[in-house]
Amino acid sequence: MRPWRISRFQFSVIVVVTIVALIGFASLRDLQERLEQAQVEATVRNLNSALQYEVAHRIAGGQENRIVELAGANPVPWLQAPLPGYLGEVAVAPSETTRGSWFFDRSRGELVYRPVLSRHLEGAGSPPVLKWRIQRSQRPGRLALTGGLSLVASVDYRWY
Repeated sequence: MRPWRISRFQFSVIVVVTIVALIGFASLRDLQERLEQAQVEATVRNLNSALQYEVAHRIAGGQENRIVELAGANPVPWLQAPLPGYLGEVAVAPSETTRGSWFFDRSRGELVYRPVLSRHLEGAGSPPVLKWRIQRSQRPGRLALTGGLSLVASVDYRWY
């Protein structure tokens, strides 16, 4: 019985297939991270829309003087659909949260997200967390009637 051996051709095919598989895996991870980034950005846009709806609701109800109370408030309850991965409101930020989870830190008035993938995320600390809070917008052109409130990032970060 002869020992099992592979030819140079078979070895080169195995090497090429392995390299292609590794490149494909890296591309897939990059694509997953880009998808997560897009989901987070869409969620923040939805939360900003929900905030503006709440402001309009208070204006329509004659409660303009209560608009300022929205600064530092939790915008999640204003969403029409539940926020996936939302852990709720906490008094103090947990030291460790599961990746892909959201929570509202009542003590700081911030909505916090812990990304699943963060290879291309800069400025979010270690472990990386993203934070937003409702505050008066510094952007010019915001209507004074709405109080100029918007959900803005509390942490300067760059994702891609």
